[in-house]
Amino acid sequence: MTQNVQGIQNVQGIQNIQTFRDVQDQDAQDQEYCGVPAEIPGDPRGVENLTGREREVLVRLGTGAGNREIARALGIAERTVKAHLTHIMGKIGVTSRLEAALFAYARHDLVCPRVHCHA
Repeated sequence: MTQNVQGIQNVQGIQNIQTFRDVQDQDAQDQEYCGVPAEIPGDPRGVENLTGREREVLVRLGTGAGNREIARALGIAERTVKAHLTHIMGKIGVTSRLEAALFAYARHDLVCPRVHCHA
């Protein structure tokens, strides 16, 4: 009976791998169909104009942290986080929090140049 259970688990594992491969293949086809590579929002040159605190906020935003979480981690008011985000978005040339988060995630090495960044 144990062999039967292991056999079923192996079949399920193979099916999961195949499903993953099918999704990857479909993604590749979709990208070829569109013919346009996805662009990272924002202007990387704007990072030079960010203050140290704005960089800290942006790095944490790129990890998916919310305003409250960022505020607590940095020991500042939530309202201050919102003000920093407004300044950040203007400096890097994005129009939404989502674009700023994508920018921070995709350009993490630029935003957080420390060798041992743990954000």
